[in-house]
Amino acid sequence: RAEDISGVKLVLHGGRVVTKERTGCNTGTTVIVEDLFYNTPARRKFMKTDAREASSIIELIQQYAVCYAGIRFMMINNGMTLFSTNGDGDPQAVINLLYPSLVRNGLLPVSSGSVKGYVSDPGSTMSTRKGQLFFVNGRLVSSAVIEKGLEEGYQGRVFSGFPAAVLFIEAEPSDIDVNIHPGKQEIRFLRQDDVRSDIADAVSKAVMTDAGVPKGFVKNIESTAEKQLNVDVQQKEEKKE
Repeated sequence: RAEDISGVKLVLHGGRVVTKERTGCNTGTTVIVEDLFYNTPARRKFMKTDAREASSIIELIQQYAVCYAGIRFMMINNGMTLFSTNGDGDPQAVINLLYPSLVRNGLLPVSSGSVKGYVSDPGSTMSTRKGQLFFVNGRLVSSAVIEKGLEEGYQGRVFSGFPAAVLFIEAEPSDIDVNIHPGKQEIRFLRQDDVRSDIADAVSKAVMTDAGVPKGFVKNIESTAEKQLNVDVQQKEEKKE
């Protein structure tokens, strides 16, 4: 920590503590992983290629870098720095850096009650749900309830694909069951209807504004108006002749 005069160096080998000692170091935490699963041969049968496994790890770090924008993350793979966030607490800046495809057409801010984050306008959708990140009390989760609330928030204005969304949801721990999935990737809301309604309301407030008008729709309106103006000018010129 910034206020400490030294840090701790901890070396683990196969789950056994090899070294634990005080040492001088920079503020923050550095984790170095080498030869993962070297001593569990059975696990190797389920491993994919190095590139595929690295991709999954990188994706997870990216997702949590968005959730914890106040922490500076630096991802290094095989000696190459893949990305580095600035830790200034601005989720939008991290999304811009790590998920440029989500912000290509702009994201609308969502802020209502316990639901905050960003969603795309109804005309900017993706072919899969890969562009949807949901965090509940700082935990990355998959949730059909959140997906349903997001969908309802657009009130039928999405005609194809899936909207992009990064939502941060706060809930009472007593209203959540986190033990329904071995990897804790899924949770169960005990008050599902209330959560779905809150999310739908928050998203609706974001998209039912001028900023929520699909970009393509705005462009078509402007194009039509320009064409009509040209027709009017031409008709006036013809009358003069």
